[in-house]
Amino acid sequence: MSAATRGSSMKVSTRVVAALVAVGVGGATLASVAAAQPRAERFATTICHPPARGVNTIDFNGAPVSASQPVAVSISEGFLHGEGLGDARMTVENVTVVERLVKVRINVQWGEPLPFCLHYVG
Repeated sequence: MSAATRGSSMKVSTRVVAALVAVGVGGATLASVAAAQPRAERFATTICHPPARGVNTIDFNGAPVSASQPVAVSISEGFLHGEGLGDARMTVENVTVVERLVKVRINVQWGEPLPFCLHYVG
């Protein structure tokens, strides 16, 4: 990493800490955020679910993740080894990662409940 890159990273970090302090985040919280490191373990998995419709929250308990670790989630219509792209609109609306848990809000926009699979990469 060059000195220029290090300097710009330092400025961003300083601004983030200053912003957190400005909104009243305590020193203990800042220390825990600074100490939190993503797990070195990487994973990719697919979990299929029974039919659903509308907005639902799905939990992946026991996920090999640490709080705030980047995790990408996609959704597909169907069942394991029988997934497809149908006419239904299915979206992942929100993803939250905490220790050993990935919480996902999905929206299945179709007249009837449809089976779906979630694909996790972290």
